[in-house]
Amino acid sequence: MFFCKTSFVLAQNTDSLIYIKGYYMSRFFKDEIIFSYEQEVNREKKESYTVVMDYRQFSFFVPTQVGNKIVCKKDMITEKILNYKQNDSIYVIPYKRYNDLLKRINAVTTDVSKETVIFSAAMHLSPYYEISGNDNHLYKCIYVEGYAQHRPIMEIEEKWQNYLWDKFCTVKKTENIEFFFIVKIIYYTPYIVIPEFKKWLPYLE
Repeated sequence: MFFCKTSFVLAQNTDSLIYIKGYYMSRFFKDEIIFSYEQEVNREKKESYTVVMDYRQFSFFVPTQVGNKIVCKKDMITEKILNYKQNDSIYVIPYKRYNDLLKRINAVTTDVSKETVIFSAAMHLSPYYEISGNDNHLYKCIYVEGYAQHRPIMEIEEKWQNYLWDKFCTVKKTENIEFFFIVKIIYYTPYIVIPEFKKWLPYLE
């Protein structure tokens, strides 16, 4: 079941990890999603259509709690998402393309195979959401509770610092940058209950 509390037994004791809560978001251009669905209708009608291979999207993580500290109150979540700007704290979700390298350079020291699959599957399950105040974008979203490995950039071998910064950062490189690599999930859901979030269904506009 996707929506019950779930524990995974990983190699690392959670005492050495940081508890974390937050929302993993992918933002899409609404007109591109609508166009894709229109092409599906054209194909069904046996009319000329375009195969949409990919969408422009931007993914990011908005933390609400890190350790015992509330970093974003409930009434501020929507504003944080709509006006997202990366700061010196960089949150990295498990991603197949980077997992092996992150383990090799000791940025991540535990197996994240299950977490990688969870993020991928949950994003597919997530409906598209409209958010009040933004008519140009649609969002997919996962709410996550779990644990992260904390790695200040200055504690990472120097030759790998630029690699991590290039792959995961949009802010100016400084010695204050710190990474939070999400390595353990204890609860997640792609069904979000926030007043400003409205499920978007195609063909109803």
